[in-house]
Amino acid sequence: MCRPSLGYITYTKFWNTDSTDTTVIEVSTLQLWNDYQANEVAADEKYKGKELSVSGVVESIDKDYSDDVHIHIRTPNEFMGVDATLKDSETQKAAALLKGERIVVLCRGKGAVMGSPMLADCLIQ
Repeated sequence: MCRPSLGYITYTKFWNTDSTDTTVIEVSTLQLWNDYQANEVAADEKYKGKELSVSGVVESIDKDYSDDVHIHIRTPNEFMGVDATLKDSETQKAAALLKGERIVVLCRGKGAVMGSPMLADCLIQ
């Protein structure tokens, strides 16, 4: 079930039964980044703590100091990409990704750090 709404689409989610919320917000990395650049407070109201389906192009695949896997998704600013932290179960899928590949991740919005949108608990679709 899809319905358009203010530049993004919401649809009934089937992949996470833990939440009572029944929608996932579908958004491109460009729209997510633009929204945070325009007004971080408004973007947090729209995305933070919500389930998101985010599409874009892989900029890099990395690990942090605690061995968590991060996918950096391209935006118009090469220094401020969207940072998607993957669930541990997604490590094998991340290992098969290539820079420049199109990707869709299902995540929880975590706000922004220094202008870069942050995503957590991500699953690669």
